[in-house]
Amino acid sequence: MIDASVAVQSVTVSTARSVPSDAEAVGFAVGEKGAVPRQLGLSRSALKANGFDGKSGQLLSIPNGDGLLVAVGIGDADDVDANELRRAAASFARAASKFERL
Repeated sequence: MIDASVAVQSVTVSTARSVPSDAEAVGFAVGEKGAVPRQLGLSRSALKANGFDGKSGQLLSIPNGDGLLVAVGIGDADDVDANELRRAAASFARAASKFERL
């Protein structure tokens, strides 16, 4: 016998101009060139030293106190489209899956 029951969680998505104080994990889009978001707390050279170049699909998780910061590679920022944003968001969600407030 196969149990086909599935637990369903409620998910709420909202936007904000700044990171909410109760966020446990925060993702930052980082391209292959250009500025690195200062909130990430790492320079481009520090990211590269950790094997992160900003290529599409790359992730670098950085523990931050009780939470997590995640650099999410988006490739060439001039070529980002809706599909790339969906892939980046899904990658971030998987990397931060143990946290409730992203």
